[in-house]
Amino acid sequence: MGIDPYGLVVGNWKMKIPGLILFMTLSSIAFGQNAESLRLTYKGLKQAYKGHYEKALKYFNAAVVADTNDREALFNRGVVLTDLEKYQAGLRDFLKAKSKGADDAEIYYNLGVAYYGLNRHEHAILNYRKAIELDSKNIDYHINLGAALGEIEKYREAI
Repeated sequence: MGIDPYGLVVGNWKMKIPGLILFMTLSSIAFGQNAESLRLTYKGLKQAYKGHYEKALKYFNAAVVADTNDREALFNRGVVLTDLEKYQAGLRDFLKAKSKGADDAEIYYNLGVAYYGLNRHEHAILNYRKAIELDSKNIDYHINLGAALGEIEKYREAI
């Protein structure tokens, strides 16, 4: 049985929904986030949590239209796009989200997932390593790093 690096992203929805909603609410208050974008992002997260990625994508698209600087909407749209195997589009959103905020392990991890999906394993490895540097306790980061290293036959490093 092989490692499915994309399935790990889907798993993050269930673990992150309550924390993301709280974070989004507090950050919108603190940083003046567009209320419409926040509402649409919340609806998108609910759909993504249920596994309805196409519906979630519609909400995230609308959230980005409502506020083109909404880092959370960009990030979450990127996750949905990679879940739908639209890696290039997901990569663009992760890069935009990264440019709008501080270093974040989740951004680097998801950049790695997008690069991996595009068979750009060296870039995936760099991003997984950066995610591990920022959060060494997340097992998904280590597993995906090992999978990417295996793809370029660096088996000793993958162990």
